[in-house]
Amino acid sequence: MFGVERINKCVECGNVYKRKHDLKRHVNSSHPDKLDAIAPLKVLKGNVYKCAHCDKQFRHKQSLNFHVKKMHTNVSVSAETKTLQHKCSLCDYHATFKKDFIKHYETSHSIPMQYDTIEFSNHDDFISWKNKIELETNASFVVETGKKAGIMNYICHRSGYFTSKGKGERHLKTHGSVKINGYCPAMIKEVAQSDGKYLAHFTKTHVGHQNAIGRLFLPSSERKTIAAKLAAKIPFEAVLDGVRDGISDTDKFQRKHLLTKKDLYNIEASFNLRSTTVRHRDDAVSLESWVNEMKTSCVLFYKPQDITLDEYPQLHSDDFILIIMNTGQLTTLKKFGSDCICVDGTHGVNSYQFELHTLLVLDDLRQGFPCCFCICSRSDETIMSLFFNCIKKESGPIEARVFMSDMADVYYNAWSKLILYMACGSCVEKELDFD
Repeated sequence: MFGVERINKCVECGNVYKRKHDLKRHVNSSHPDKLDAIAPLKVLKGNVYKCAHCDKQFRHKQSLNFHVKKMHTNVSVSAETKTLQHKCSLCDYHATFKKDFIKHYETSHSIPMQYDTIEFSNHDDFISWKNKIELETNASFVVETGKKAGIMNYICHRSGYFTSKGKGERHLKTHGSVKINGYCPAMIKEVAQSDGKYLAHFTKTHVGHQNAIGRLFLPSSERKTIAAKLAAKIPFEAVLDGVRDGISDTDKFQRKHLLTKKDLYNIEASFNLRSTTVRHRDDAVSLESWVNEMKTSCVLFYKPQDITLDEYPQLHSDDFILIIMNTGQLTTLKKFGSDCICVDGTHGVNSYQFELHTLLVLDDLRQGFPCCFCICSRSDETIMSLFFNCIKKESGPIEARVFMSDMADVYYNAWSKLILYMACGSCVEKELDFD
């Protein structure tokens, strides 16, 4: 009923309290043996968390954890109240809160914690200082969680537990994981202040591991520098020699000085620098990008689908043509083209139903050497004439003694019309039966 003040009275001594909490505190201090009779605990319904030390109940597990830590300081957190367990890297001690580990390291292992607080005018200055500290101490601090209320925690990258993400098909690395399967207290707490400045609360002490250079990752700045060299097609050996030649007696030995080919392969893969990497999920876009890159070196002719070329009215809009020949192939064609020319077609090798036509010569070992490729959507005399004409523009007239092709007439008809000179005065057609 409104206007009526509830009175909480102690039946033992008659004291009156406005709040039930005050009555419980009075009974707990003056009449502890009659607490259940005078001020019984409220019975909660549904899912509740019960304290194993005082039978107090809570609706939320977090409230139970806080209660145990505050009211039962001499009792370790029970298995039912654990939210996140950390393990001491030097013994079997477990605890939930990091401050308990700090106390444990100082009291049980006699390891004093070293702290420092530095103020910075902006975030960039903080990052520069962090990079300098990591370089000087051979350590690495990584973000623990996302930014919360202007606070960012950076923890030692070796703190924590190794969790395999594979399927167990490969053996672990010989030197193991960088994780120590325990808790390292070293960390940096970055706090953004209201005036725009930043504070760094630095815990310097590492526990459970040595700060070895071999356990560090390459910094992102070094990875970008190396990626730029790999993108410029500098050989792996030259990159490795350049790094090792840069070591001097006065320089501090750094992680980059341990660079290996495995590191270069990883950088090449992460920056998509491998030649086999697909440029785009759309094959047409990927091919267009490749052609624009290689056009001056090996692409003799290119026509994508759904476009028309005014200078080639004989080509249809839906025709696709790509003719490729590099400098080495052209040199071989000029050297051995006077003996035997062979043209071969390959059909049904892709989902687009494009056909591959290859012009070959016999080299000094009397083996077929491909000198030019034509990938096209249709194979008739018009396309073959364009194919041979592009070759003729690069190589000039070819004085072939023998011309070989399969049973299709389009190859020979296109060749005989466009090639200006044949070594023989009169051409003899012969069908060869290989059965």
